[in-house]
Amino acid sequence: MVGRRIIAKIKGSKDGKVLLSNFAYLSLLQVAGYVFPLLTLPYLARVIGASGFGKIAFASAIMVWIQTVADWGFNYTATRDVARCRDDKQRVSEIFSNVFWARCLLMVLSFVVLAVLVFTIPKLRAEADVIFVSFLMIPGHILFPDWFFQAIERMKYITILNLLSKMLFTIAVFVFVREANDYILQPLFVSLGFVVSGIVALYYILGKWHYHLNRPVWTSLCGTIQKSSNVFVNNLMPNLYNSFSTI
Repeated sequence: MVGRRIIAKIKGSKDGKVLLSNFAYLSLLQVAGYVFPLLTLPYLARVIGASGFGKIAFASAIMVWIQTVADWGFNYTATRDVARCRDDKQRVSEIFSNVFWARCLLMVLSFVVLAVLVFTIPKLRAEADVIFVSFLMIPGHILFPDWFFQAIERMKYITILNLLSKMLFTIAVFVFVREANDYILQPLFVSLGFVVSGIVALYYILGKWHYHLNRPVWTSLCGTIQKSSNVFVNNLMPNLYNSFSTI
């Protein structure tokens, strides 16, 4: 009885409706995160085999480190900053631009370091193709700023775009992955799914909602990176530990 009253009060308020809507879409996204792998993993295991899976897992573990660097804790700090001033479009655009360009800068620096390591370490050089294809996931993640949608409470769009990405990946796997040597297509399709979703996301942010992507300013980028450094360090250590066993 008490629970029903609470739900009725939540439904009766504008903020409550937004809360319930966001919860519903996040729940749908969680379910999709389990359903789509159940569709593709058995097929991939049969077609590309243990060797292909091992190469993909190896490259993915490296990408976890690079993704952590590219995120730099912005998923927490930038989400908080935008949520505090989301009614001020100019300020929100400034935060969005600084984070976008900061992540691009970190991605480029990470790629340079990765390229040096790949061409100097024999084990990495042997898997250069799958590593560099897997790296395409990083710009895909940058193009798809899920943190921004969370900050402005538009979880509907995160869910729809994530579902679009997963659907594209699933269809591509069943259509194009036909033999063991096609293992490299798996990270390629994952990356392309994020890139397509990211382009659509930027269309909504910049085109329909009229936020702006300002030109990068060096001092602003450095300040943005420095501001999230503590969060980055806290995120880096667990990710290093969790992915180290795979590598």
